[in-house]
Amino acid sequence: RLQLAMQLMDESIAFVKIAHGEHSLEMIVRYGSRSAIELAMSQMDKAKTSVLRGLQILDAMPDDHLYHRAGLYSQLAHVLALNGEHEAAIAAYLRAKQSLETVVGPDHPEVQALIGNLGYLYTKMGDYELAEQVFSEALNAARKRFGPDHPSVATVLNNRAQLYRTIGRYEECKNDNLEALRIREKAFGPDSAQVANTCNNLASLCAFVGDNESGQIFGERARRIREIVFGPTHAHLGNTLSILGMLAMNALKFQDAYDHLKRALNIKELNHGPENIEVAPVLSNLSMASSELGRLSEAKEFAERSWKIVDATFRSPHLERGTGLNNLAGMYSRIGQKERSLQTFHLAEAELMA
Repeated sequence: RLQLAMQLMDESIAFVKIAHGEHSLEMIVRYGSRSAIELAMSQMDKAKTSVLRGLQILDAMPDDHLYHRAGLYSQLAHVLALNGEHEAAIAAYLRAKQSLETVVGPDHPEVQALIGNLGYLYTKMGDYELAEQVFSEALNAARKRFGPDHPSVATVLNNRAQLYRTIGRYEECKNDNLEALRIREKAFGPDSAQVANTCNNLASLCAFVGDNESGQIFGERARRIREIVFGPTHAHLGNTLSILGMLAMNALKFQDAYDHLKRALNIKELNHGPENIEVAPVLSNLSMASSELGRLSEAKEFAERSWKIVDATFRSPHLERGTGLNNLAGMYSRIGQKERSLQTFHLAEAELMA
């Protein structure tokens, strides 16, 4: 599907170039769309090049076109963040925020989404105090403008909850998510996609802290809603099934874990392609479930596929490469290849220490 989308985009760019010229607003839109497709295909360098080309055309135009500028800088920031270039990504998000605020005002949901991305990046960079400040200011602003039960408040609460999870403040993370769940149930109804999103977050938190009973309740609720709302092959459902797989692993129900994760893998491959980075963590977890079930050759296959995707996606040194190699080393250890496990672990250590 992505290859077909790229082929159609190339044809669209060729047509627009003839019809409107290289330096046209239509070309800018096409380069932004092309970048999004390349990003979905894990082609980070190409995605960056496409969005920079769009910005280059925009800079040469007589009008500012601030809304399009904001979109391109936001796309650039997303690419940079995924590539581990966090400081450059923050600078791009700030440029996007500045342009967008001029067009729609500081309280617009799109601006709040950019603020959420900024807080996320500050979290990734370890600047937790600044991240909390960004989220808390956004929360106060949303409550003041919209009232305490507005969906925008729930969005900020979900974002701050992710920060609290990262820094180990799990009770505060749970409280923010539960408050977001209450708001979304009231605003959208108990079986809405928004409620499923927050249930998914709570299930993920429970899996992380070992609260399997609560996690199962939230996870199954998210799965049921997402299957009804989105259908049996939607990417969101794949995410929920991955969490249910980890909950089953925690409970030592390895066959249940394998079944959830195998279905999640099929969904993610269908939506993203078999070599997309979204597939890698599911393959890694499937490797662990397979090894626990005694399916060692399958465990090895899943783990090596996962590493191959990570290796192709991220340039060295990168945290994701270190994590991927560490997972691979663990798999080699579980199947008895101790020397290979040690060699791989040293490679992981070099990535993580760089």
